[in-house]
Amino acid sequence: MSTIRYNEGKRVLWIAILINFILGVMKVLVGLFAHSRAVLADGIHTFSDIASSVGLLVGFFIAKKPADEKHRYGHERAESIAAFVLALLVVVVGVNIGVGAIKSLWIGQMETPGVLAVWVTVLSIVVKEWQYRFTIKAGKRLRSSALQADAWHHRSDALSSLGALIGVLGSRFGLLWMDSAAGVVVAIVVVKTGIDILFHGIDELMDASLPEEELETLRVLIHTSRVEAELTQIRSRRISAGCYLDLTIQVDGEISVDEGHRIADQVEDLVKETYEDVLGITVHVEPEHRREI
Repeated sequence: MSTIRYNEGKRVLWIAILINFILGVMKVLVGLFAHSRAVLADGIHTFSDIASSVGLLVGFFIAKKPADEKHRYGHERAESIAAFVLALLVVVVGVNIGVGAIKSLWIGQMETPGVLAVWVTVLSIVVKEWQYRFTIKAGKRLRSSALQADAWHHRSDALSSLGALIGVLGSRFGLLWMDSAAGVVVAIVVVKTGIDILFHGIDELMDASLPEEELETLRVLIHTSRVEAELTQIRSRRISAGCYLDLTIQVDGEISVDEGHRIADQVEDLVKETYEDVLGITVHVEPEHRREI
């Protein structure tokens, strides 16, 4: 991870931590004093955002370290691990919110939320949606799966605040059960978001290949170039901000080793010029033997 990328990612995360701390305190206090289980659960969800952002900061710091004797490919995988842990956290928080809301419905301990609960949820929706847009833009620009996962965490918080708002308004109009029911809906949204992020993180940790359309574009690129070689095999793996490629090409079996090496360099340069997110590339050269007529 480059220093520029690390610094920009760190700035995005610190902004998120500050905003979430203020929002979390507001929602928890309002949830307690305005007697709203939905807002209280939403506040706990916001505090989970702080924990996830701190975890991502640690992951970014480790990923920035250069390659060493023990980690020849660098430390970029730390960012994928951070995204994986974040997803687990989102799922756990969602389950806890759901269990609490279901218990309140079952026991029947429901009260009418105060009007302050309405205003704090409206504020939360606006702020969290802005955080989502701000973070997802930075995540795509930096090609960071961890930041994009954090952005969706913000979006899930915005949706949970929306659910809380519906529940609070319903309770204030006499439907007391709606506040706790909104908590259940919030939990479902949060858990689904976490599972989606989790599967994406698992793909990266298990060296999932690039999408087939990207590989096909690479095949067409080399086939239509002036490089005197045929691409016979592509192996790829996505890792945080980029990918690694292993290519096998066939060249005329009667050319010299130097010429084969030159062609391999041409292929490598062509790929790197076209795809900026290639972190490493290996080109294996095989001879194509001509049949005697």
